Amino acid sequence: MAYPMGGRCPATHPVPIPRLEAFIRYLVGTAPIGTVTFASGAYYSAHMDFFNGWKPSAMQYLLDNCINNGRDCGKNPMVPMM
Repeated sequence: MAYPMGGRCPATHPVPIPRLEAFIRYLVGTAPIGTVTFASGAYYSAHMDFFNGWKPSAMQYLLDNCINNGRDCGKNPMVPMM
């Protein structure tokens, strides 16, 4: 695994994979966030699982036309009704 450089995969890791991001806000009172810890460690160690709920035909369209085609289809790509 490697982070993109200039929006592209480095030559040592040429295969792009989808990235999922989640932003969650916790009500922590008035203390600075640096004083909060989870059972897994510091606040940035939170763990998250992924549940795939895509229609198989929509997922295949995005794989074929975006990921496998080397295109960045943006954050909310249009998928034809299938």
